[in-house]
Amino acid sequence: MKKQFAALAVISCFVLLLCSCSPKQSTAEEPEDNSNTGQEISGSGSEDTEEADSASESEDTVESSTEEKSGSGVEKHTAEAYVFSVEGDTMYVDLENPGPRNYPGEGEYRKVAFDISGAEVIQTDISDVNPERDNPIRTAVIVTIDYHTVNGEYIADKITTDGQEHFFIVYMSKGEITAVSETQITVNVTEGDHGGETLEFDLTEWDPVGRVLTVGESVDISYYTKEGVHYVTSIAIP
Repeated sequence: MKKQFAALAVISCFVLLLCSCSPKQSTAEEPEDNSNTGQEISGSGSEDTEEADSASESEDTVESSTEEKSGSGVEKHTAEAYVFSVEGDTMYVDLENPGPRNYPGEGEYRKVAFDISGAEVIQTDISDVNPERDNPIRTAVIVTIDYHTVNGEYIADKITTDGQEHFFIVYMSKGEITAVSETQITVNVTEGDHGGETLEFDLTEWDPVGRVLTVGESVDISYYTKEGVHYVTSIAIP
């Protein structure tokens, strides 16, 4: 009996010895090697950065091209105008009212200067009454201007005109004087402009040359109108 127990003890010790010598196996899975994955993520970030830089450079190029195009492009304009005067290579015009003047000097306070040194000049209407001129651009003509601007200066490229002069508008009326003073007469207009009306005429710009006007006298009057006042330019006895 004792021999059997001793034999069992020896066998148990042997088994324990074998178990302690066998390699341990881990029950948990070893983590995968992510070194390659880390490199791929890092590489992807680098590519995104390069693409962003490339896109930024492309946008900068577009903006630069737009500025160059805008800076080098010349914007053209066309306008009708009334010419006040021409002094050398400079033409002074009224861009607000291109028509004939209602009275002398109308609009001169708003005159605009154009450089016409390089402008092509075209006269569109040529006749015996309105002959072709070496330079049809002069005071009182109406023009069409093709132009551009440089640093706020108006540069004319082409100027077109019929060459006909249009001074201030002169009205003509015939009637009978109903009242007279040193500076004014009243006329009952029977013919011409404002026929059927009774008008007062300012004489301050008329040179009577010793003439004396009387009530009841029939007259032919030439005049212009400024701010509602009729200024006489000439008076004739029919």
